[in-house]
Amino acid sequence: MAMALLPQLVKGHKTLLDQGVTNYTSSVINVSSISGAMKGSSNGQFAYAASKAAFTHVSRMLGTTFQGTHVRVNVIAPGIFPSEMTAEESDENNKSQLDKKSENPSGRKGEDSDMAATVLLLASRGGTFYAGQIMYPDGGNTLAQPAVAN
Repeated sequence: MAMALLPQLVKGHKTLLDQGVTNYTSSVINVSSISGAMKGSSNGQFAYAASKAAFTHVSRMLGTTFQGTHVRVNVIAPGIFPSEMTAEESDENNKSQLDKKSENPSGRKGEDSDMAATVLLLASRGGTFYAGQIMYPDGGNTLAQPAVAN
């Protein structure tokens, strides 16, 4: 999809330049998963973790491919958020609840506002210096993972 929309993304940047808006670029934000970066088994979901690692890598390759086009590509790889995958169900508003204890340093699960804040950063003027990055809204889970013995 990003490749198909590249001409429009480039045009968006040029339109802003024509309007006198400088130092702003178009942005592609892909959502992957922390499972693509963790060394554990992702609760036995090996194919899921491998597909997320591959998607994250393809996204970074797109960033390299788009270099020089003024189109940034970044990845959001969230940790545990309530969803049908993590809670196994959702209500009539498509919202899920998680009752299990969080083991990350923040002591809680992700919330909609955590994802929204990450998207807003990457899409806004404040995010124009981010390119080819992987953002981990995960409550510090990537920091808290124990080392694997050799």
